[in-house]
Amino acid sequence: MYSEKVMDHFNNPRNMGEIEDASGVGTVGNAKCGDIMRIYLDIDDSGRIQDVKFKTFGCGAAVATSSMATELVKGKTVQEALAVTNKAVMEALDGLPPVKVHCSLLAEEAIHAALWDYAEKNHITIEGLSRPVSDIGEKEEDVEVKPTKNTAKNSGQNGKKYPDNDVKSGKNKYRAKWVYNLNTLTEARQELAKLQTGQVKADDKDITLEGAFELWKIKAQGQDFSPVTINNTTQHMTMIYQFLPQSTKLKDIDEDVYYKFCSDIRKHGYADETLYSINATFRKMINLAYKKRLIKENV
Repeated sequence: MYSEKVMDHFNNPRNMGEIEDASGVGTVGNAKCGDIMRIYLDIDDSGRIQDVKFKTFGCGAAVATSSMATELVKGKTVQEALAVTNKAVMEALDGLPPVKVHCSLLAEEAIHAALWDYAEKNHITIEGLSRPVSDIGEKEEDVEVKPTKNTAKNSGQNGKKYPDNDVKSGKNKYRAKWVYNLNTLTEARQELAKLQTGQVKADDKDITLEGAFELWKIKAQGQDFSPVTINNTTQHMTMIYQFLPQSTKLKDIDEDVYYKFCSDIRKHGYADETLYSINATFRKMINLAYKKRLIKENV
């Protein structure tokens, strides 16, 4: 049986969404069931988590544990967030059925992955934090499962059931496609495989301007950007291609290339507002590739 708290966090998830330019982002999954969870952290200069968001592909228990985990770390210091365990998540939810314990482990590991990303970006070491795994199936067997007052042998037996609608029907909003544009568990497992191999192959990292734009369009589709935003960005990219070929590799765009690009578009006679929009779009593509670690430097 699911507790009232689990049902509440499933029906009314807290902190769902994403944080632009997050201090740390962690993504982990479970190859056995196809669940994938992503945690975003906004950490201030003092090392305190000011905001946290999540996006999850998975069952109701995965949504509930994601929601509760974000509540437990919000406002906490990095060290306090590191101390949040899967057991703490389960206890805060008044327990989980044994077959759903792995969801709490997913939440714990996603937090660790986001903290690891934050530490790497800032070239610091967080005491007690070890490199997280991308597939919690590697650690799942080590988790001790203890019965709690609100658990049943199976998640749907003699207790409340989560909606189990087909994802493509759109009825279960929390399993709809998100940043990965996932529709099925098969696709989820494919994305998990990419996580386990570093998301992209080494020879795929020579990303071009055109490639960055394609990534942005996938993101725009997955996050339901407005048609106006998509059309404007497409027009701006067409303008950019007048000065930098579509095949230009982002890793070859250094400060000199960037300043020449800015000078060239100014000489073209565009209005100041257009210049600003073109430059903003160009920066957006560079920043997206940088956040996905497809380039080493953000010009």
